[in-house]
Amino acid sequence: MSSVVQRAFVDVGGRQVHLRHAGEGPPVVLLHQSPASSAELEPLIRHLAPHFTVLAPDTPGFGHSDPLAPSDAEPGIDAFVDALLALFDVLGLQQPALFGSHTGAIVATRFAVRHPHRVRALVPNGVLLNTAADRADLLANYFPRFVPDWAGTHLAWLWSRLRDQLVYYPWYRRAAEVRIEWPMTLQEIEAAAADLLNAGDNYRGAYRAVLDYDIAPDLAALRVPTALLVAQTDALSMYVPQYPPPSEWLSHGTPADTPALYDAVSQFLQRHAGEPVKLSWPAGRLAGLSSRMVMAAGGQWHVRGQAAGAGRPLLVLHDLGSSARALDGLLGGLAGTRPLWAPDLPGHGLSDDFEGHTPEAVATQLLALLEALGVNGFDLLAEGASAAIALALAARGPGTRVRLMNPRALARDALPTLPAHLPPDLRADNAGSHLFRAWGWLKDRGLYSPWCERTAACALRGLSPPRPAQLQRGLIDLLRARPVFAAQFEAALSAATWDVIAASGATVLALAGHPAHAALAGVQTLPPEASGQSGVLRGQFG
Repeated sequence: MSSVVQRAFVDVGGRQVHLRHAGEGPPVVLLHQSPASSAELEPLIRHLAPHFTVLAPDTPGFGHSDPLAPSDAEPGIDAFVDALLALFDVLGLQQPALFGSHTGAIVATRFAVRHPHRVRALVPNGVLLNTAADRADLLANYFPRFVPDWAGTHLAWLWSRLRDQLVYYPWYRRAAEVRIEWPMTLQEIEAAAADLLNAGDNYRGAYRAVLDYDIAPDLAALRVPTALLVAQTDALSMYVPQYPPPSEWLSHGTPADTPALYDAVSQFLQRHAGEPVKLSWPAGRLAGLSSRMVMAAGGQWHVRGQAAGAGRPLLVLHDLGSSARALDGLLGGLAGTRPLWAPDLPGHGLSDDFEGHTPEAVATQLLALLEALGVNGFDLLAEGASAAIALALAARGPGTRVRLMNPRALARDALPTLPAHLPPDLRADNAGSHLFRAWGWLKDRGLYSPWCERTAACALRGLSPPRPAQLQRGLIDLLRARPVFAAQFEAALSAATWDVIAASGATVLALAGHPAHAALAGVQTLPPEASGQSGVLRGQFG
């Protein structure tokens, strides 16, 4: 049976839930800890997939699942339980086994107590047990606001917070009596940073819900087969002496390490496995802008858009190093006018990487995606450096109308300077300095061209500086696209110089002060606000 992990979006009560899934057999649902996402559970998904149909949703507000409420709201644990039950109902899961890690273990336990008839077996991994005084202290200190600022000071807090949790529990006390040792690789710390950046201030929701909940009475009230597990290497193994005694429903286990934990989870679930299920993904989709995963060109694509509207579909390409999510403001303004498809380009956002990073190779991959979507004729709107990909696509589809928005390009005689336009080395290090290098590059390229020449002659005048929220979105996207961005960006700028764009006949639209105005004739000026840009583009494709 396949252990290849795939991804999907499911519409649940007006929200979208992103999940990972693999395998065939009896159903098992895995809940991740906060502030992570289901990505952290991929090793366990693969371990269980030979025996089970495994599903791992992103908790609302984490990963790529919509939040339950705005970040300043305080949903309780039962709101997350209700959201999980709604997901079960949409997927037709009658009685899956349920696994949860840390905060996910607490949500899973509460679910099993409230809905025992909907759980075949329960595995809480690493349950946290606190007194009322402990919970009050955690609620007051554990999850401060996480809001981006221009200076990037929130990044210093982010990296320090993630490192501190490996040596202190709780992380904010930093005292000898709460010293722990929790091994985590640099790659794992970086993945945790990406998850917290992606959750933003929403990270506080599920944290607050579980830390404001006394789980001890519910552990004693469980009436489903339960294996209370925690690895000896887990910092939360300190709570094992406080676990309730074993009973006909409850067993304990302290495997030596993570691999042994995975074996214990699999063995327990196989003893309590239900009937195999064949997942049937619901066909309904949200009426407005939404996400979907599409198989094409040998991998999965993430596509934002909507099928509603008359006329030729509009394919919208985000700037290289960015993502379709960054286009939501623009796409929302175009919604309803025609079918809209905005994919994450290969290696960006949630889309897989594919072989070949030249504009022609990416155009070939996009044609496979369009075929999978059932799209034949289409118009094109490309942002930034994806202009080169749009021109390569248009060359294969005569009659395609092409609009290039704020294109990134160089004069042919300036191509030797192209390396200066690429970002600095963004490989992670223990100090987290890669976050600041990325943040500085995102700011500087909105202020100078090239970004590394901070001089009056290279200043981009007339353009508003990027807002902190835009920088945060850009940072998330840039870190995700790192493996492919430099190669794709260099190939795109080499292929679509200003003279190539001029000869293409494509319509160019750019903000006032954008270099396109100096390089090209007939550039149409875009208003600075997204709503005004949408109005101009509606006229362009009307």
